[in-house]
Amino acid sequence: LTPHLTRARRTALETLVALRRGKLLVAQGKDRTAIRVLQPIVSIGSTSALGGQRIGYQAEAWWLLARAHEKISEWDQAAYAYDQAAELRNDDPQLRFKAAQAWAETGRNNFALIRMEQDKVQRPETDIRRWSQLTMAQLRRQISLPPEQRNWIAIDRQFADAPAKIKDQWQ
Repeated sequence: LTPHLTRARRTALETLVALRRGKLLVAQGKDRTAIRVLQPIVSIGSTSALGGQRIGYQAEAWWLLARAHEKISEWDQAAYAYDQAAELRNDDPQLRFKAAQAWAETGRNNFALIRMEQDKVQRPETDIRRWSQLTMAQLRRQISLPPEQRNWIAIDRQFADAPAKIKDQWQ
């Protein structure tokens, strides 16, 4: 890099290069290498020279990390990374849904259910895939409880509140 760049600009450029390299590695299926490249980006502290760009870079790095972990079935790490990306980019409800799917893969149904409920609040319009995932998470939650603690009201309400479009598809 040229010597006339300020420390802040050099750091931003190096981070951007690492981010693009990580994105390319994920696209090429070199997920473990991508994880090693992206990990330092999400570890950047709030006092870094990146300033306002830090959050955008970290959000994208968390999203890429989540995709890489998901592709190699490291569901705990994928779920955590999707959660971190969603925190930084709370205007993207798809991240909550992806986190919910990853948490469901880990068997942590409570986390999956919470993320799906958050997704439902952020995106009240429902498609059959999201509706069925939420319903399945609620069902798994109830099945995991002892019979005397089960409460089917949430599932009954889910079926009752399903839009007509979904009811038609479901049948």
